[in-house]
Parts: sequence; structure tokens; C-alpha cells
Amino acid sequence: MDPISIRTDQLPLVQEIGYLTDPLGEIIHPDRTFLTIDVFLFVVEGAIEVVEEDVAVTVTAGEYLFLKAGCHHFGTKPFQQGTRWYYLHWFSQETASLEDYPIEASSFFTTKASYNKKLSFERQGIVTQPQWLIQTFKQILKQTEATSLKQSIAVFDMLYHFYLQQREPIKPRNQQIVAQVLRLIEDKPKQLSSQMIAKALHLNYSYISTVFKETTGKTIRQVRLEKQVAQAIDYFHQTDLNVSEVSEKLNFPNPYYFSRVFKQVTGMNPRDYLSGRYHKRNKDNS
Repeated sequence: MDPISIRTDQLPLVQEIGYLTDPLGEIIHPDRTFLTIDVFLFVVEGAIEVVEEDVAVTVTAGEYLFLKAGCHHFGTKPFQQGTRWYYLHWFSQETASLEDYPIEASSFFTTKASYNKKLSFERQGIVTQPQWLIQTFKQILKQTEATSLKQSIAVFDMLYHFYLQQREPIKPRNQQIVAQVLRLIEDKPKQLSSQMIAKALHLNYSYISTVFKETTGKTIRQVRLEKQVAQAIDYFHQTDLNVSEVSEKLNFPNPYYFSRVFKQVTGMNPRDYLSGRYHKRNKDNS
């Protein structure tokens, strides 16, 4: 089954959330097609069988399952006796055209487009921190007087942390490579070359750059330029240097290229940024 996703620029608007038990093993998953509702199931104890289209899935204690809107879901046999589970329904979001949100990548300056991403989840798997998920569901369900909006905020927070937890065991070697590259960029943002990176990590640069992009969502060049623009902003705040002087200080070939890079990273040209920044009060005018 394809992964399921939520947007990072919108809340997952909750339709229903709850906790159910089947002490006698009498419940069968309902035969239904939710056209606009995605579903999350977390089995605490027992086992649930669900069929999505023609694919039968059994979810056992400590496992989760996402069900996608627009698919036909039904059951063919009762749940296991004593089954207990939490469920979450939210209105499906359009995510097909979005890129995955780069969790590991941070930026000193965030554009609106940076939020236009998605968090993707494997459709079925083992919950890495089941007690945390149980307590989080309980806390949300206890908020009986919470508005739908507040509940949706809490659910987004839960799914975001669930996403982080599910990613923790994945590819630690890749994260180590990213950390090494970021240290090199921090130490040598101006003169760092692909050859220097490959030599320092004792790996092929093509492999390094592929791992970096897959892990962070950004290229090494993007992060290097962000670092230089961050330095430029520091100069703008801490000194009276103009655009040309900062461009020269950061070893850009010319102010025009510097301005183009600055706008690429921040969404505005450096002169517009300068006009809107905080200024130190001139003592002569006090």
C-alpha cells in the first residue's frame, strides 16, 4: 500500500477520535468507503483484520494502520476477543504534488514555501513508543470541552511526533554523513569544495550529495548558500556595511550574484531586507 501523508501547512481537521473495545470478539470492520476521510488505527491489545480494496491486513497489539480515503474497506472475520484500539478520523488533504518535509534541515530564515510540504507515513508498522501514544490519545480524549480546532492542533502535534519517532531507527549512517557535511560547511563555508568534502569523509562525492539531499531535502550547495546569507544578515545587523561591501566580504564574485542568492534564500533582495531590519539608534539623534 502507498504511504499516507498529511500537510505541514494545514491542520489535519479531526472528524472523530475515540477508543473502543471488543471483549467478546464480535466486531467486524464495517463495510464502507470514506470518500474524504483518512483513518489511523492503533491496536493496544488483540488483533483487527481490515481489507482495503483486495488487500487483507491484520493489525496486532502494538501495531498501527493508516486507511486511505476513497478506498473500499471492510472486514471478513471478527476481531480477536479482548481487542482494544484507538482510532482517528480526519478530513483527507491533497498531498500528491508536495515534497516530503526535511525534518533534519533547519534554516535561520523561513519562507512560506518551506511549509508547503508533507509528512509521509508507512501504511502499517510497529509503534516504537506505544506507551507514549496511549497517553497522548488519552490526553486528547480527556479534553471533552476542547474545540474542534484545539483538538486538531493536538492531533497534528501527535502525528508530528509519531512521525519523528518512526524515523529515528532509519539510516543512522546517513544522518552521520549529514552531520559531518554540516560541520564542514560551518567551519569552511566560503572555500569548501566537493573534493574537500569527499576527502574529509573518505566517500564518493556523488554518494555524499545523494544521501544529503535524501535526508535533508536540500542540496549541499543550498545549505552552503544559506550559511553565507546568514552571515550576510549578521553583518547587516552588526555593522553599517552596505550590500556591495558585504558581498565582497563574503567573497561573492559581484553584488548582483550576491543579491540573486540572497533573494533565492530569503525571498527578498538585500536592499529590501535592509530597509525593514531593526536599526541601532543613532546617538547623535538621541
